[in-house]
Amino acid sequence: MDQLLLFVTLGFAGGAVYAVIAASIVSLYAATGVLNFAQGSLALWAVWVVAELRQSGTLVFPIGAVQLSSQPLPAWPAVALGVLSAAGLAFAAHWLVFRPLRTAPPLSQVVASVGLMLAVAALVPLRFSTNGVLAPALLTDRTLSVGGTVVNISDLVLLVATLAVALVLSVYFRFTRWGVATRAGAEDELAARLTGLSPDRLASVMWLLTGAATSLVAVLAAPTLGLDPIGYMFYVLPGLAAALLARLTSIITACLAGVGIGVLQSVLLLLSSFDGWPVWAQAGLGDVVPFVLVIVALVVLGRVLPIMEAR
Repeated sequence: MDQLLLFVTLGFAGGAVYAVIAASIVSLYAATGVLNFAQGSLALWAVWVVAELRQSGTLVFPIGAVQLSSQPLPAWPAVALGVLSAAGLAFAAHWLVFRPLRTAPPLSQVVASVGLMLAVAALVPLRFSTNGVLAPALLTDRTLSVGGTVVNISDLVLLVATLAVALVLSVYFRFTRWGVATRAGAEDELAARLTGLSPDRLASVMWLLTGAATSLVAVLAAPTLGLDPIGYMFYVLPGLAAALLARLTSIITACLAGVGIGVLQSVLLLLSSFDGWPVWAQAGLGDVVPFVLVIVALVVLGRVLPIMEAR
């Protein structure tokens, strides 16, 4: 039981990233009708911007760079700049890529989203030196004893932060004038314009919010998950699985499903160490789980998933 509790908590870091990506996918779909496969790549960019600032004090842009300090930048200013950088990238993606495609067929938006995902991921090894770079610890390294198991407080902080992000996004959509108008604008631009608000600007706000939220959680989780030149790009698959399990409608459900997937992968890692566990399932089974969940969600929930027509 102690081991099980330990591995459950070890799954919080990965689950937190999956959860915030899932919540962002659902939010963007509700706001714009776009399934953003590039959400993981935005997190990837922020993680490496922060790592570079913490190592050399250089703020790297997709084109060009600025030397802010001759010494490594302190942790939280670096985090703030990394989050702002990814949010700016998300904002640019909306205005330069997805806004011009708002009346295009949904398949065109999907292709653009996948293209953006690959483009951002390809920029990382081109713009950053990825050899021997470590993600410095940002959260506390203190531990807590629970039921005879040592739990990292940083993992609990990540979990709470992710749930808070999902709650804020859910409240924004349900109880604010901008949020209600954003949902209305995704379905009918004229309805949103009648409220006196611009659908394009409302969508921009959502791209900024989700870009910043995803990046913040990913940056905080990076010391636990490690730095990989493309790793975070693939986190969109578990995030998509969680979003589909939530039927692309419930932000809170998507968040909880994302955490659940992270915990399940960690528990499967524990089970693979037991005697009698099938040899064929000792490596890679956890990585297959999101793909299986996507297929199951499409087969079982396919008819009830919302469909947005091109405007």
